This record gives sequence, C-alpha cells and structure tokens, in this order.
Amino acid sequence: MIIKSAYIEKFGGIADRKYEFTQGLNIISLPNEGGKSTLAEFIRVMLFGVNSLKFNQRKRYMPFLESVMSGEIVVDCQNTEYIIKRSFGNKKSDDKIDVYNSLNGVREDALCVDNVGELLTSLSGDTF
Repeated sequence: MIIKSAYIEKFGGIADRKYEFTQGLNIISLPNEGGKSTLAEFIRVMLFGVNSLKFNQRKRYMPFLESVMSGEIVVDCQNTEYIIKRSFGNKKSDDKIDVYNSLNGVREDALCVDNVGELLTSLSGDTF
C-alpha cells in the first residue's frame, strides 16, 4: 500500500492542510511542535481507527472547542486507488467512515470498517 496524500480537515492542532507524497521515501521535515507526530498519528487513525487503550486519542487530538476531528487519505493498494474519509466524534457511535474507489467513485462497502488499514496492509494498528 502506498499513501498518496492526506488531507487533515481538523485533527489536533492542524486544520485544513493537505500533504502530498511521492513514490518512494518521503521525509517530513518541520521544526519541533510543527505537526510531524500529529500527521503520523492522523494517518494511523485514518487507517485503524481511534484506539482508546493506549491513551484517550479522542481527547488528545480533538481540536480545541470542537466535537469532530476529520479528514481523508488517498492510498494505492494493489493498483487500485482508494479515498478513505473518516470523522471521529466524542464517542465511538459518532464515528463515520467512507471508502471510495477513486477511479469510478463507487463506495467500497466491504472496506468501510474501523480497521480498514488491516484489510489493506495485513498489519495491525500497533504494528503499523
């Protein structure tokens, strides 16, 4: 699986920012507190959902004075490009996920599950 882009609508201290990635190794170089770890966690959460066992990610990454964190990533998996759109609310029942085939725009119902990343990568969220 190749991550092609990430759009953070609202997540932690980042809002309305798009990141484009190229084939091969991509290096994110930002100053301290520039959002490198937040971007990495955003990608993990978009693929594997919010894991409240390690720490309360909902509280940690919920934007200040907001009740939703959201965004999308575009991935290429086995020559098929998917758009994964997710939003996370204050509780699990508020979470939403949509996965689309970017070529034809069809919603991929079989991939609209919390651990979509596991289906695409065969890795667990912790391993990723």
